[in-house]
Amino acid sequence: MSQSALSRAVARLEKQGYVQRALCRTTAAASSFGSPKPGRRHHAEARETHLRSSPST
Repeated sequence: MSQSALSRAVARLEKQGYVQRALCRTTAAASSFGSPKPGRRHHAEARETHLRSSPST
């Protein structure tokens, strides 16, 4: 995945409230990411669905 494609994907996730993007405190050239409550909740639900549908190893 190219850097621009990744940036667009993260921008879509940010717009939907699944991630938060902020400038890194140590270098303005990088971003740091976090997951607000809606993003964590969505991930937990998706994880449970995935675990239920995946064959056990």
